[in-house]
Amino acid sequence: MYLPKNQTKHTQHKVPPEICIFSAKTQAIYEAIILTKKITSNHILVLSDLLSALLTFQTPLISNEITQNIQTLLKSTTKDIKLM
Repeated sequence: MYLPKNQTKHTQHKVPPEICIFSAKTQAIYEAIILTKKITSNHILVLSDLLSALLTFQTPLISNEITQNIQTLLKSTTKDIKLM
C-alpha cells in the first residue's frame, strides 16, 4: 500500500492456497478499503489488475458476500474511494 506524504504503510495478508484468484483479489480490495478508515486522506485510489472484480462492484445484484461487503463499505464511507 502506498500512502503519500511519508505515511508509509505495508500490510500483508495470506489466503489459503485453494482460494481462487477472483476471491483473493476481492479480499485484497476489501482489506485495502478497510485500511482507508485508518488514514487521514479523503481521496483514495485502489488499484487492481482484475477487471472482472472491478466490474462486479458496479453490479446491483450480487450473491458473493465479500463483494456485497465491499459495496456496503463504498456506499457508507464519506471518503472519495476510486477503484481502478
